[in-house]
Amino acid sequence: MLEKFTHVKNPLTVVALFAGFAEVSGTLILPLIEKDTQSTYVWFLMGFPVLLILLFFAILNWNHTVLYAPSDFQNEDNFARFTKASVLAIVSKEIDEQHEAEALPDAAPEHEDPGGRAFHEDREDYLGEASGTGSEPTSLSDPMLSQDEQRWRNRMATEQGLSNLERREGRFFLRSVALPDMPQVVFDGVDPAPDRFTVAEVKYSHTGFLASKFIQATFDRAKDLYKVVGPEEQANFTFHMVYVIGDTTPESSASALYSRTRVISLRYPFRSVVHVFRWSSL
Repeated sequence: MLEKFTHVKNPLTVVALFAGFAEVSGTLILPLIEKDTQSTYVWFLMGFPVLLILLFFAILNWNHTVLYAPSDFQNEDNFARFTKASVLAIVSKEIDEQHEAEALPDAAPEHEDPGGRAFHEDREDYLGEASGTGSEPTSLSDPMLSQDEQRWRNRMATEQGLSNLERREGRFFLRSVALPDMPQVVFDGVDPAPDRFTVAEVKYSHTGFLASKFIQATFDRAKDLYKVVGPEEQANFTFHMVYVIGDTTPESSASALYSRTRVISLRYPFRSVVHVFRWSSL
């Protein structure tokens, strides 16, 4: 039996071996235990697999990238090239995004980039589906959302927004990763395949507003990554800007956010795609 497991290739194999040995050894030990404690031990044998399955699906849902080994990637160099960002860097980014959510909106939308190129709106990548029914909001932060709920929604929007994008684009994104040379610059999602190098950033805005300076800062981080990748990856570099907005956000606010982002994207040398999702559509 052990001959089949001469090579442990990834964490999934370790989990499978651990679960299998635990159940087999537990069953063999059962007859040797005193009858008074056998009932308690049986409950353990029944509950342990259930707990293991729940933990497995929790990891699969929130941090599934840790289940893969370098050999699972099309290019094993990508495993070492992009590392899981540190907890400090991730928390720092969450705090920055919280400040973005509390900033005031821009005074007026833009319709032309500094180079004088007219913006021709292409709505093929606009994914807002439902029109808002609420009144026009006056600021980014919603008084009905506490800071804890805002922070929770930011995290959920990032994970579910990337999952939604993976289904639509047929890609797999490494979550919350950074380059060794830029450990404090955290990218929400990266698909490092050279023939389709893709970066994704997710922003949550309950009211559909985001200041242009924050949008531009996000594109600047993508540009920093664009500069350090190889020529082949630059030729296939695509940046996805994903917005998750509240269900009551008016359609006019969603459209303005989309349009301003498209205008800003014209200033950068790589292909950009803008997506707008409603919270309920995730």
